[in-house]
Amino acid sequence: MIFLHVVLLSANLITFACSSHQSSCDEDCADKPVFTPSQLVVEYGAAASVSCTPCQHGCRQDQAGMDASAGETARNDTAVLWTVDSVAEFNLSATCFYAKDDGSRCCSRLPITVYKPPTRVSLSFKQEEYYSGYESKVQCSVEDVAPIGNVQLIFYSSFLPVFHHQFSDSSVSPESGSYTLTVRSLEESDGSGYWCEANLRLGPEGPATVLKYASKIRRDHRPPPFIVQSSGDR
Repeated sequence: MIFLHVVLLSANLITFACSSHQSSCDEDCADKPVFTPSQLVVEYGAAASVSCTPCQHGCRQDQAGMDASAGETARNDTAVLWTVDSVAEFNLSATCFYAKDDGSRCCSRLPITVYKPPTRVSLSFKQEEYYSGYESKVQCSVEDVAPIGNVQLIFYSSFLPVFHHQFSDSSVSPESGSYTLTVRSLEESDGSGYWCEANLRLGPEGPATVLKYASKIRRDHRPPPFIVQSSGDR
């Protein structure tokens, strides 16, 4: 009985060692898998598709493939196609690989950005009353946006940008954030008041234009502490 336990334990250790060796991933190999496109930027809930050529020459196609956290993969000649009908997670991942002679993997990980537009952009005064001729604090807030680290707030007065704020949070899940700016009297403006714009910048692989969402407070002695006007420009 003791001997049998030792044999089973030894077999389990061998199995673990083999699986660990096979799952090792070399991202510095010479003939790395190539993704097309080279990175993926996709809106949460939208469909996505990417192809991968595991190697340019020399590897066995029957030992190549793709590991992905969602969706389906299929082989097409010398390429592997990955498709997701509806992106439902923000930590989406995909790794393309082929097996080397020593049993380890040569692989590439696809850079992925899953974005979600803000549910709300608001501009408010950080005091109950605002009187002309005095300084006040104006707060611009964005709610439930991802990734918030790609969001830039732009404050405007009289249609001119007066301040920029870039969030630095590295979270990939939806987050909310705000920035408070000290401003002078609205009497100094042309009556258009203050407004802020939240720009979601997603790089060259993202949408053709920057996604913009704006909120405005017009000239008033007692502006309400909540959004007055909101619009989204896709």
